[in-house]
Amino acid sequence: LWFHRYWLLRQVGLRRQHHDGCENNRHGLLVSREFDILMKAGERHPNNYYAWQHARRVLQMANTPRHGQEEDRSSHVDHDWIPLLAQRVRQWCLKHASDISGWQALGFVLDMPDMPSEEVREALKAVLEFAEQVGWKRPGLWIWVSSCLAANRHVTQADRDASLSRVQRIQSDMEPR
Repeated sequence: LWFHRYWLLRQVGLRRQHHDGCENNRHGLLVSREFDILMKAGERHPNNYYAWQHARRVLQMANTPRHGQEEDRSSHVDHDWIPLLAQRVRQWCLKHASDISGWQALGFVLDMPDMPSEEVREALKAVLEFAEQVGWKRPGLWIWVSSCLAANRHVTQADRDASLSRVQRIQSDMEPR
């Protein structure tokens, strides 16, 4: 199913390209609709690795230039849909916090080259607030936080230090006394 969807998207030409505003909106809308389907599949089938792997393929395809085009990151391609997509995936993950596949996909989205650093900071902040409010102990969320802090290209050392300090405080508050 997922590979067939990927094949269909390739046929309609889901590749990053130089477009006018209407085409850019269509491009983002196509990715957004695909993510609607992915998130519904993730709700119906928890830890749906195949659906979230498809999400990563879709994002890679959407961010790859068409054959014959140069890799020009400074082009006028509108990537405003990427932070909005990250927010949607983050909200999905917070509603399905035990789904490690969703967290891994969020990590992938937040590490995209066009992702604003502020969005990554906001995601970390929101996830840590959620974990603190509900006293989250299961590993999926914490593994995501650790890997995001360790590997995300947009996380500065200052953000990393502040977040690690907060993680340690939250986790120590959850330990039985």
